[in-house]
Amino acid sequence: MQCATNFVFLFAGFHGSFRYAAGLSGDVDETQGVCKDDSSAASCTDEISLMQLNVQMKGREKLHKFHQHARQEEERQKLEAGTHQRFKLPKAMEERCAPRFQNLTEHLAKEFVRGYDQRGKVASDDDDEINNVTHIGAKWRQAVKEAGLKLEDISLFGHVIPKFTAAEVTRLTEMSRKGKKYSYNFFGSACDRSRGGTIFNIVGGLPPQSKRYRRTWAMNFAKYNFSAKDFLKVTDAKECVKYSHRFPIGTFDRTLSPEDPEEGYFNVLAASNFTLCPGGDEPWSMRVYEAVGAGSLPVILSQDHDLSAKARGDLFGIAIQAVQDLFHVGFTHNATHNQQMVEENRRTFIKYHTFMEGDNVPPGLDLDAVRNYVLHPSREISTSNRAKKEKLCVDYHRTGMNEIKPGLGKTLQDSSFQVARVSEKPLIVGAGIGSTGTRSVKQALEMLGETVWHCQEKNGCNVPAVTNIMAPSYMGNLFSKKKKREMSPQETESCLKQLSTFDYTDIPKNVTAILDTPVAEVFLYMWRSFPNARVILTQRKASEWVSSRISEHNYSAFIPIQNPCGQFMEYPASSKLSRHQLEELFDLHTGFVKCMVPEKQLFDIGDLADMKDDQKENLMSNLAKFLGMSPPERVIKMDFPHVSGPNE
Repeated sequence: MQCATNFVFLFAGFHGSFRYAAGLSGDVDETQGVCKDDSSAASCTDEISLMQLNVQMKGREKLHKFHQHARQEEERQKLEAGTHQRFKLPKAMEERCAPRFQNLTEHLAKEFVRGYDQRGKVASDDDDEINNVTHIGAKWRQAVKEAGLKLEDISLFGHVIPKFTAAEVTRLTEMSRKGKKYSYNFFGSACDRSRGGTIFNIVGGLPPQSKRYRRTWAMNFAKYNFSAKDFLKVTDAKECVKYSHRFPIGTFDRTLSPEDPEEGYFNVLAASNFTLCPGGDEPWSMRVYEAVGAGSLPVILSQDHDLSAKARGDLFGIAIQAVQDLFHVGFTHNATHNQQMVEENRRTFIKYHTFMEGDNVPPGLDLDAVRNYVLHPSREISTSNRAKKEKLCVDYHRTGMNEIKPGLGKTLQDSSFQVARVSEKPLIVGAGIGSTGTRSVKQALEMLGETVWHCQEKNGCNVPAVTNIMAPSYMGNLFSKKKKREMSPQETESCLKQLSTFDYTDIPKNVTAILDTPVAEVFLYMWRSFPNARVILTQRKASEWVSSRISEHNYSAFIPIQNPCGQFMEYPASSKLSRHQLEELFDLHTGFVKCMVPEKQLFDIGDLADMKDDQKENLMSNLAKFLGMSPPERVIKMDFPHVSGPNE
């Protein structure tokens, strides 16, 4: 692309010379009768002028085509880069499953850019790419080679779906014929708090905790239903908050047992009638087709949470879903073992997850037809995709709240989130909870020329009316331990209803930004009211935030959830949350904002209090770019402000 840019520059520099633009070396004397741009045809009568006019026009046409080609090349590279992202293998799958996937980001993405139906030669059987088997795509390429297929003839589905080699299938079959030792098994991570929850494209990033929520049911099922004839091995016990100090949880639990070759992953699957297959880093698990290949019946709790690969919204997810829909699965409430279903599953696995029977495509699946839909969604599709993503974000946020404290997610269940009015105004919305640096952000925005409402200042903003809804006067003085009472269920219901009918767009035209409590607490309503909002997210270490909030705000601070009607950090005492619960809720809010807001509309500042000087160096400049500004250089070079206050 750099070369193309340089060429464009050279052509632009010589735009006045038709001879150079045409690529000539001086065969025509351009001083004799050259027609100007405003010349009429009648003024260009002599032969030399006509020749020169012809060369001039061809040169300009050639120049125009070059510029057009340069623009197309730029678009092509953008498309290819976007395609790379759409076919990027989920990080959590790289080590265990990368060998069974083609390295799509190496050359398949380029094939889509060139046009799938008019692609050139990719590779042949004797290419180094087939013979030099590397980790990424090694099994996939081996499966291609042993089936005698040519890469350029493989279907789009065959490129996208993970493939097993014939040797692996033979090994799995032999293992399953040894007989069943276990009824149920679950072998894998249970509640890893690492940054899981990775769904791309349509869905976007989900909160990190979503991975743990999907797997919770498997641990609960094992705890209450497993017996000595079952098998459990948790591979992330040290990181597992709920269970790290409770292993073993039964005679079936091999988590802390010494390594046994006979109890390897595939050995256990092959020796089990049923395999629990909760959604993993995404709302599906590779364990589904691995269990099927090993002759074990997959068991799930919910289709939406455990078997919805299509939710990714890309060709990979659509391909996986097409095969998953053909598998027989059991559910926790009625898992019945049936050898016929096991054998049908195995045949489906061989047909679509190997090349042993050729390059087969599930009936009715036409990935070529949906390719453009995936890469170039229409405005209507994009709107629909955004709605799907937001629903998932809300669902996972509610699930997270309920896991931290049963029933806490009721504040989301009782709200329809249909707002009173929608504004196209690109309002700047501070999604960070109070005491995360909102005053510093306010000053930074004012330095960039914005008119900011900070809700805890004397001039206030329209959202304190929301505070009065969530903390009405009849509850008593918020800043005192006395004369305070809880909201009744009826009052809570009324509070939630008022929040859903409040007009959040009632903001003066000159106000361009709004920050601080209770903006974050009603962020979902703010986001729905201002779909074009530019969102700024401030963060802080959860433990420090809890300490600061309790010490500086005493009884007046809301707990960090959406729509906290009558719920405060230190009150009511009967339902007071622990510090650990408050920390988890604070982190949950951060994940929720990141899940809801598209990347181009989100500026994640991070933790200002813990930020080093070199990290702050370009913060003002980056903030200005995010807001689409070109402020004076003196402003850009200013340090990002640090303002201390009662909310910071």
